[in-house]
Amino acid sequence: DENCIFLKSVIQYSLGHHCTMTDPPQKKLTVSLLDYGAGNVRSVRNAITSLGYPLVDITSPSQIPSADVIIFPGVGSFHSAMQVLQSRGYDSALKDYLKNGDKPYLGICLGMQTLFESSEETDESGHLCSGAPLKGLGVIPGK
Repeated sequence: DENCIFLKSVIQYSLGHHCTMTDPPQKKLTVSLLDYGAGNVRSVRNAITSLGYPLVDITSPSQIPSADVIIFPGVGSFHSAMQVLQSRGYDSALKDYLKNGDKPYLGICLGMQTLFESSEETDESGHLCSGAPLKGLGVIPGK
C-alpha cells in the first residue's frame, strides 16, 4: 500500500536511517508513541513494528524524558489536542524533552502543529477561545 510505504519512509528518515525498505534498522531505538486519543495511531503503529523497532505507548508524562524517540500522530482540533496534553501533564514533559532540540521527535499533523506558540484555529463551537489565539507548546516560534 502506497500510504504505508510513504509512512515507513518518513519514519525511517526521521529516525536517521537512510536505507531501503527491506534493510533492518541499524540501531534498535525504542519508539515511544504518544496517543492522546484522536490520532491515526494504528497506521503509525503498524509502520513502526513492520520496520522492526520496539514500540512503547506513552501512558504517563514520566515516560517522556527517557524516550529514545517520540512519534506523536494527531488528527482533529488543535484546541482539543492541547486540552488533552495539558490535562494529562504531557505539555510540560514534551516542552522539556524538546527544549534543547537534540532529541528525535516526529509530529504528524497535530503532533507538529502543537509545537507552535499558538493557533488561530477555532474550538469545537467554531469560535476562537476568548477571541485570542489558542496557546500551543511554544517549541517553534509562530502560529
